[in-house]
Formats: sequence, C-alpha cells, structure tokens
Amino acid sequence: MNLSKTNTSTRTSEDSSTLMAKVMMLLSGSMIISAIGSYMGQGITSGWVLLFLIILLFAGIFGVAAMAARSAALGVAGLAIWTFINGLVMGPAVNMYVQVLGGGVVTMSFLGTAAIMAALGGYGALSGRDFSAMGRWLFLGLVGLIIVGVIGIFIGMGHTFNLLYAIGGMVIFAGYFIFDFWRISNSENSDYNAVMYTMQVYLDFCNFWFSLMRFLTEVLGDD
Repeated sequence: MNLSKTNTSTRTSEDSSTLMAKVMMLLSGSMIISAIGSYMGQGITSGWVLLFLIILLFAGIFGVAAMAARSAALGVAGLAIWTFINGLVMGPAVNMYVQVLGGGVVTMSFLGTAAIMAALGGYGALSGRDFSAMGRWLFLGLVGLIIVGVIGIFIGMGHTFNLLYAIGGMVIFAGYFIFDFWRISNSENSDYNAVMYTMQVYLDFCNFWFSLMRFLTEVLGDD
C-alpha cells in the first residue's frame, strides 16, 4: 500500500513537472509572437480599431478554449493568434511608455517582471503550501481594480491615484503569480490545461508589467 502511494505521488509530480514545462515553452513562444504584434501595432491610433481588437481578445478567450478542447494543434494555433492580437492592442501603450520612460527602462521593467514571476511562481509551485484560499480574494481584488479603473476614466486620475492604482495592480498580479503556478503544480497534465494556463500566466505577466510601467511613469516620468 505504501509503495502504491509512493508511485502515485511520483506520477503526480512527474505530471505537474511536464505540464509546467509545456506552459513555460508555450509562454516563451507567446511572448515572442506578442512582441511581434506589439511592434506592428505601435502605430495604431484609431480608437475604433483598438475597440474591435479588444472585443476580439475577449471573444478569443472562449475561442481558444474551444479550439484547445478539440486538439492540441488547434489550441496552440488559437493561442498564437490570440497573443498576436493582444500584442497589437498593447503596441500603442508600449510605444507610449518607451517615449516617456525610455527603451532601456521599459526593457528592464520587462526583465524585472520576468524575474518576479519566476521567484513568486517558483514559491507557489514548490513551497508545498495550499494557496487555494487566495483565489477568491484575488478575484475580488481584480474586480475592485477594474471598477476603480473605470471610475477613474470618468473622474480623471491624478498622480497619487495613479501611483496607488499601479501598486494595487502589482500586488494583485503578484498574488496571481503565486496562485496560478500553484494551480499548475496541482493540475492534471493535458494539452488543454497547458494552453489555458499559458493564457492565464501570460495575462498575469502583461498586467503586472503594465502596472510596473505605470508606477515607474509616476515616479520617474515627466508630468
């Protein structure tokens, strides 16, 4: 009986390691495709075009899930298209941050986000702690962040508001690094899970990165 439990535990550990490797491989490819999209989308100035792309992004989440459920190849193809569109949407904002902060600071913020994700994600996956309770609080925090952001569009965002909003975003998505990597380490190894978790971690990364650049803009940028 003990031997059976050991074998089951070993298989579970191997499955989670394989799933993690798949997610990291897909995430690396997604970042490259997204970077190409950002470069191509940096000149987009039409609000209608951006709105259309954003609608495609939200619809694409369900589309990629449906494609991944059909086959691994379709899931990966859908993920590639989705991250490219996301890159197009991010292009104008990244270009704006480059103009305000400089290319070097934007690059360092990207690398810093990658380092923070690796550290917090590793803690979530390897600490052996149960982070399931974080999910509800992170979701509530995310909803609150969205509501405050929408309100800020109409009432305007001053320096202090922007600073606190950026810090709040970094805290929430830092928590998601821990939570989502914990989920990966405790999930079944499947191609569907690999695609869907890649999308989630990709969004965690992008949102933390933009929150960090927003923070740096308030601290280092000109008014």
